[in-house]
Amino acid sequence: GESKKFSLTPDQAYGQPKPEAVQSLPLAQFGEVENLAVGIKVSGQNSAGQPIQATVKSIDDNTVTLDFNHPLAGKDLTFDIELLSVD
Repeated sequence: GESKKFSLTPDQAYGQPKPEAVQSLPLAQFGEVENLAVGIKVSGQNSAGQPIQATVKSIDDNTVTLDFNHPLAGKDLTFDIELLSVD
């Protein structure tokens, strides 16, 4: 029944956003992606075939700018926890 509240700074959690993790790609690479819009998450694979996710930051006539930073990078995180049982 014990409750605790604690916070983590970005450096204790997902770190600060890295500017080099924001990249622009040709719009043509997104071909048939439906509902491509600023703020949505897109998925793909990196050159090693591993899954990656990014957030669409902007779209113009020729390019899509993606943010590959973790969505919680740069954010303070606060947790409220309650111990319910011990087994």
